[in-house]
Amino acid sequence: GGVISFSLAGAVQIGDSLEEKAILTIADASKYAARLFDDIILTAPVNFSGAYVEYMPLRSVNGNIELTPTWCFRTEGTDEHDDGEAYRINAFTGDVIK
Repeated sequence: GGVISFSLAGAVQIGDSLEEKAILTIADASKYAARLFDDIILTAPVNFSGAYVEYMPLRSVNGNIELTPTWCFRTEGTDEHDDGEAYRINAFTGDVIK
């Protein structure tokens, strides 16, 4: 695991690392992902084809942009022209990232 590649462009100030904390397990993150569809009437089941952790730049409560680990859940596409969708969950809180 860990960061495979990382690049920055433009004026960026690199701050101190934040404290280490555990992310949600895949089992717990899957429960949050399933809740994405609680209020939707589905005409067909949604099948996740994969899940992985990726870092996304998200605005923190203090207004800074921080690289935040997220669980990305991919759905299966419907045909050869459809790659499916990606749904992201904050890997610390379980919040949906829109």
